[in-house]
Amino acid sequence: MANSMSNRLMSKKLVRHDLFSEIGEFLDSIPASMKRVAIEEYKKFLHLKLVMEDTEIPSILSPSTLVDSVWHAHMLRPSAYNNFCQSLFGKIIDHDMAGSQSSDDEKLKR
Repeated sequence: MANSMSNRLMSKKLVRHDLFSEIGEFLDSIPASMKRVAIEEYKKFLHLKLVMEDTEIPSILSPSTLVDSVWHAHMLRPSAYNNFCQSLFGKIIDHDMAGSQSSDDEKLKR
């Protein structure tokens, strides 16, 4: 029971991870006042993908535009992204580029 509960809750390590210092300066498309919030939402989204076992392509869940912007910036630093995923999730969480070409209706379903 405790194990399934811990899978549903974000780990303390993920919550405390200072991703802002790693990629905050690369989030040019996000207003400064929103960068920290966007990064926290991104961490929550990746955690949700892990819990839902949606870590490979094709994916089920699609990020919001804001979260997707953070995700792209993070992936543009491949070593940092790979280390982050391996350290916090034990695996790389794949980004399904085809999802960005889905219709708005399809994105809402995901």
